[in-house]
Amino acid sequence: MNASDVLVERLMEWGVDTIFGLPGDGIHGVFEALRKNKEHIRFIHVRRFPMEKNIGKNLVEYRRATACLHQSK
Repeated sequence: MNASDVLVERLMEWGVDTIFGLPGDGIHGVFEALRKNKEHIRFIHVRRFPMEKNIGKNLVEYRRATACLHQSK
């Protein structure tokens, strides 16, 4: 088990089921850990720049959409 596996395991313990981000050379290990746990946690690739602004916007919209879905059940 390496640091990336510990990170993903901890995120799952905290109830995180979705992550937004932009892949890059420095986080290949994290992507491998996410791949191994893809049935529990998923990664949503943010494609536009500036990344920080769009990740925040996507997160807010995702939360609004999922909150509406949870309320309708």
